[in-house]
Amino acid sequence: VIYLGIVMTVLGYGAWFYILSKHPMPVAMPFLLLIPVSAILGAVLFLNEVPSIDVIFGGSIIITGIAIILIEPKIFFKLIRR
Repeated sequence: VIYLGIVMTVLGYGAWFYILSKHPMPVAMPFLLLIPVSAILGAVLFLNEVPSIDVIFGGSIIITGIAIILIEPKIFFKLIRR
């Protein structure tokens, strides 16, 4: 709990503030959704946790959504406006 609550949160928000210092908010905002994913990856890599299929599925949905928003935002916003 201490590891995930302190270490991974500090790393996640540290990366977030670094991205904010280099990019405008609309570009940086989708990366905020990667904080829970990075916490899970840290738990897998450093604590040998085994994520459930639900966690893997949810993380893949988040990463796919971020990729859609960052790679081709015009297509994403056209789909939303329909």
